[in-house]
Amino acid sequence: MLHITTEELSQNLAASLQQVLRTGEPLQVDTQTGSVILLAEQQYHDLLATLEVNAQEGMRQKILEGRAAPLCDCLSEEQVSW
Repeated sequence: MLHITTEELSQNLAASLQQVLRTGEPLQVDTQTGSVILLAEQQYHDLLATLEVNAQEGMRQKILEGRAAPLCDCLSEEQVSW
């Protein structure tokens, strides 16, 4: 994760924001009283979705079990209706 100060951010705001959007890498802005993390909007929504899925009881375990299952035990793409 990249780190910059508030002074650097104020001097290069547009470029810093574009860098976060272009690379998808969060930017940590260090202030005198703490730090702030800048995320692209899509990363923010993805993070919220991950937290929501993990908050569902038993879902984390189901995902881990699914990852461990051999592919031959899984449905093919053609067998799944979305």
